[in-house]
Amino acid sequence: MPKIIALSQPQAELYKPSSNEVLISIATPDWIDTKYPQPVLSNWFKNFVLSLSFHDSDPKLFDGKKLKHMSWHDGHQIISFVDEYLGKDVVIHCWRGKSRSATIAMVLQTVFAKQGYTLERPSDCQWKTNNHVRGTLFKAVQERRMEQAILKGFLAYRKRGDIHEEERGMSSQMYEAGWRDCLEHLEKN
Repeated sequence: MPKIIALSQPQAELYKPSSNEVLISIATPDWIDTKYPQPVLSNWFKNFVLSLSFHDSDPKLFDGKKLKHMSWHDGHQIISFVDEYLGKDVVIHCWRGKSRSATIAMVLQTVFAKQGYTLERPSDCQWKTNNHVRGTLFKAVQERRMEQAILKGFLAYRKRGDIHEEERGMSSQMYEAGWRDCLEHLEKN
């Protein structure tokens, strides 16, 4: 069964991955290459690394401060990354391993439970939920699943042959643009 593992940076520096694992590395923007170097862990995973950088913050609590919060794009990258490597163990680390990586791990385990993912957490760690990270990631999951459903429906419609002759000549880019237009229409209405 595939696992989701959340670690702190010190734990990540001691971690030895297997060949069936991918890494989501969450850095703190103003700490990169200054206070704390990123762990060598990312070198061990080779090409199976998603590197992101955002503060352990919530815009509702830190409004007006110059912090980089988890973005919509970060959420989509995480979901796309796990979808791409579905079935592999997912290791997630941030500096303390308590909030950003822990919240991402909990959301991913919920989302990918049907694929058999289990959550592994260090016994010595007290996790706390970062509500902004949780909400942003769940929204990204919903949007990703909606995109997939629309594309699946669009392709099924095409396969049934219920399209006009001029539509048969559409390129794959035109089909992709078509389902994106459907998404935009749904968001507006």
